[in-house]
Amino acid sequence: GFLGHEGWQWMFAIEGLLAAVSGVFAFRYLIDEPKKAKWLTDEEKIALKEALDKENSKKSFEKVGALSVLFNPKVLYLALICFIIQVCNYGLNFYLPTHVAGLLGAKVGTMVGLVSAIPWIFALVATIYLPRLSDKTGMRGSLAAVIIALSGIGYFVSSTSFPILGIAALSIVAIGNLACQPIFWTLPSRILTGIGAASGIAFINSMGNLGGFVAPNLRVWAETVFQSSNAGLYAMGISGFIAAILLFLTIPMKMGNNLKEKN
Repeated sequence: GFLGHEGWQWMFAIEGLLAAVSGVFAFRYLIDEPKKAKWLTDEEKIALKEALDKENSKKSFEKVGALSVLFNPKVLYLALICFIIQVCNYGLNFYLPTHVAGLLGAKVGTMVGLVSAIPWIFALVATIYLPRLSDKTGMRGSLAAVIIALSGIGYFVSSTSFPILGIAALSIVAIGNLACQPIFWTLPSRILTGIGAASGIAFINSMGNLGGFVAPNLRVWAETVFQSSNAGLYAMGISGFIAAILLFLTIPMKMGNNLKEKN
């Protein structure tokens, strides 16, 4: 401990302080209408205000379209993809320190914590550059599919007992899990427009969050049924492959076609 407090207590304090500071920053700098945005030109302020006024005037679509969009097959399909991606993602988030401790043959502590940061450092760099590659090439579904498939491969390789190879594999998992997400989120915005976009994107995100509940239960179930600690890793890896297949299938589905608003 430090100054009479355990490490986990300091983590709560630091994370809470950062959240509080962010709240003050948001209250001070986030604006609620275009005319207060200092970084916009006068023309941009006018154009944005006209667009917002146009959306606010569509009351009939707000009542009908916002709900009907939830039953659109493309929205449901994207919600399924988001759910599986999050299963793959949380399968790493919840177990990374324990996995690293096993590879190092050490107890969870400072050293394990430092080594556990390595995959996230690589993921941070990849999350900056891979979405840019997606923007440059225009490849959305296919690139996201390849990236999340790498995560699946990483899960299988991370079952090794060799520390360096295991950490490298976990880094690939982290890269796949995180870098594919900003690319994935370009897909909903390509088929959802207007007021219906808010409910559609919220629904997709809500379904994805359920992956945080399913992932640890799926991993424990696989380890229990197959009586192997690696079975949980394989289950997470398979979820990555399934997400990759579903993302590849978004290409012939023409996700670029916007859902029509109903006036």
